[in-house]
Amino acid sequence: MTEDRAMAGYNEDTAPEPGAADAGSAYRLLWRWHFFAGLMVAPIVIMLAVTGAIFLYGDEIESVLYGDVLTVTPTSEETTAAVQEAAVLTAFEGSRIIRLTLPEQPDRAAEWMILTQEGDTRTVLVDPADARIIGTLDSDTRLMAVVGGLHGELMLGSTGDLIVEFASCWTIVLLVTGAFLWWPRQKRLAGNAYPRLAAGGRRFWRDLHAVPSFWNLPIIAFLLLTGLPWSGFWGGKLAELGTLSSSPGLFAPTPNFSAPPSANNSHPATLEQHEHTGDLPWSIRQAPLPPRQGAGDSTTIDDLAQIARARGIWEAGLRVIYPMDADGVYTLSFVPDSAFDQHTVHVNPADGSILQDVSWAEYSMLGKTVEYGVLIHMGRQFGEANRIILLASCLLLVATVLFGLVTWWKRRPPGRLAAPPRPGNVRYGVIVPVACALGILFPLAGASMVVFAAIEWLLGRQAANA
Repeated sequence: MTEDRAMAGYNEDTAPEPGAADAGSAYRLLWRWHFFAGLMVAPIVIMLAVTGAIFLYGDEIESVLYGDVLTVTPTSEETTAAVQEAAVLTAFEGSRIIRLTLPEQPDRAAEWMILTQEGDTRTVLVDPADARIIGTLDSDTRLMAVVGGLHGELMLGSTGDLIVEFASCWTIVLLVTGAFLWWPRQKRLAGNAYPRLAAGGRRFWRDLHAVPSFWNLPIIAFLLLTGLPWSGFWGGKLAELGTLSSSPGLFAPTPNFSAPPSANNSHPATLEQHEHTGDLPWSIRQAPLPPRQGAGDSTTIDDLAQIARARGIWEAGLRVIYPMDADGVYTLSFVPDSAFDQHTVHVNPADGSILQDVSWAEYSMLGKTVEYGVLIHMGRQFGEANRIILLASCLLLVATVLFGLVTWWKRRPPGRLAAPPRPGNVRYGVIVPVACALGILFPLAGASMVVFAAIEWLLGRQAANA
């Protein structure tokens, strides 16, 4: 074994036999790409895993941090939503209400999000028993808002969203190449099914990286695939296949609402454009909002409560989204722990009529698949066991990424990258169709693969002519 191979973490237990020239060159090629991709995305993968783990227990964490304003004394008597709304508007004169979130638990306050005259977004905590304002939180700097912003877009807006999507797509490439590198070429359990903890040296660190990574691979792949629909580019393209359907179909198109002649907008808005609807169902956020019918705003919050009660969704955690602008509508969205019970109603502000009523049955097959996956991704669909498994997977992912970095760092000579050597005369075989498939499914990764392949080819030509 050459010094470069040793320093980069070459593993003779999974490498092809010495006489297998074609397989060996393919192995070294994928090993090289795995190495560079790992260094490229490792920081973002660690950030996604850590923020994801925090998100799983966000309610419990916020209860500790903000318990003085989030917690109330449970009572069977409650004021109406209209009384609470009036208390908020009186206390914050000139503000506009953005949304209401009903208490998740009997001992939690109702959360009224407002836009103040100064342009700040604040969450006003109200005791449902007597409409007493307990306190406020800055909606944008609240812990889970920051964690969500980091997890989805690195707090960098659309640019950060693309970076996270890019890293997520390349992590899928890492999983594929890592599985190939791990795949046993020798019949032994040690180093394949379980790490050789007593081996020491290079084998010890390699096994701590590779073996747990392989067993964690299905869960991480699932989390990546169920998280990508929320990305701007990939998720937006996926949504074009159809999120809602009024009739059975695999990818039924989303209803194409036609705005009335009096409407100011020629193309319906979506809740995706609303800054504070990230906890609503993906299908609902992506689908066009039905247009408002008529002018004026005679619908009250108590009217909305009556509509929700009639449908059995004036329950813990219901989100009431107020119109974004003069052409907007009210949205009542019930997102319980079971995806099958999701229910969203769009209400016309002018007269309180129902513009659209969407339950699980109205989702397209694609919408159902995404929503079911997202609820598992969030650790909610299968109760506490769901959260514990995902928490363990996130922590294991952080550990194995760090073990991989340690493996490289401990064996690299000072001042050298110690990348795996570039193989020559590679017979690509199945590599090309697999790479093409990944590139088509994940365009950001595909485009960068072409760039990286071109760079590798130029470097190879340069080395050959040297």
